[in-house]
Amino acid sequence: MPVITPLGSYLPGFLSLTPLGGAALGALAFLFCRRFTRCGREVGGGRLLLLALLFLWAGVVFSLTIPIAFPSQWHPGANVRYVLASIQYRPLESSLLIYKNCASIQNYWPFLRLVVGNFFLLAPFGVLLPALWPRRWKLGRVALLAGGISLGIEGSQLLLNLLCGSLVRTVEVDDLILNLSGCVACYLLFALCRALWRRCRKKAAR
Repeated sequence: MPVITPLGSYLPGFLSLTPLGGAALGALAFLFCRRFTRCGREVGGGRLLLLALLFLWAGVVFSLTIPIAFPSQWHPGANVRYVLASIQYRPLESSLLIYKNCASIQNYWPFLRLVVGNFFLLAPFGVLLPALWPRRWKLGRVALLAGGISLGIEGSQLLLNLLCGSLVRTVEVDDLILNLSGCVACYLLFALCRALWRRCRKKAAR
């Protein structure tokens, strides 16, 4: 019997957080960071709000990508070939298939939710990190972090599938491409806006 709450839902053997539940988890992590780490104590003012938003969104990302499977659902070693064969290796094949299916029934919501949603999943990190630490988080570091996070998500989902012996979550190279592209695009847009803002301020100061 499923149990559904504003923070998450429980099916026998599985726990899935809602975005609200993920944000609550992120808030707890932020409070811990603020209380027990030097990074949390050194940030203040408007940057403190940005740091809080960073933790909240990290929690939301976790809730959207990683379900929790309890030991009752673990069947390691079962259906290994099937799970590995289900990995989508070909770039953009899955996204194009979703689009074609949506176009055939004139309902583009699944495409927006899955493909566009994956594009914007890590996009906030492309703004929040350089806004918090502009000298440290340049394009290369942001891209490496986004790629690492996305690869970690896909690896965790594959591990979960192997642990449960079934397809709990799909593992696709498209997710990696879309996550990385969205974060980099957001960083470039933020960098452009910041450069234009600085240029306008210099002209106004003359």
